[in-house]
Amino acid sequence: MDADSSNSLEDFDEEEAEALREENECEEELVDQVTTAIGSFLKRFGDSVLPYVESLMPHIAPLLDKSRTEEERRIALCVVDDLLEHSPAGRAKYAPQSGGKGLGAGDGRRPAARDRLRVRGAQREWCAFTVLPVLLDACGASHSDLRQCAAYGVGVVAARAPEVLKPHAQAALARVMAVIQQPATGRV
Repeated sequence: MDADSSNSLEDFDEEEAEALREENECEEELVDQVTTAIGSFLKRFGDSVLPYVESLMPHIAPLLDKSRTEEERRIALCVVDDLLEHSPAGRAKYAPQSGGKGLGAGDGRRPAARDRLRVRGAQREWCAFTVLPVLLDACGASHSDLRQCAAYGVGVVAARAPEVLKPHAQAALARVMAVIQQPATGRV
């Protein structure tokens, strides 16, 4: 391979990489706008739109996975925060206060991964075991906007469902204090 073809290959790779970055940014912006609309519906209509929001969760919940970008995780956490804040029925369902293996069961242990997000075929089922562990985990993210969304969600749980947070209060306080003490790093 001569120097000219090597340079054109490098240029192509850089151009292709830039095009992919731009495409990903456009996709993230679109998903961000959709989740903003979902949040607006939840704020305005509360529990009455919960069935519609739940029908979208198989598409949103995978964005919470650590393999996704921090921006995708932030976008999904915004929906979780809005659900917890504006839908009492959603909060009761996804941040249960007692019984079974739910987060409010009081043992303080993080549920096993298989219990947090169940896989059914190609889609994921959004279930009650995801909310608090995901919020607490995201409080330690390197992306400041993701940390902020996670800390906000923990605050919503503390304000609207303190009985859910009580068994996890020490861990939650430690995570939120770490968010407060960590400098803002902005978007990556």
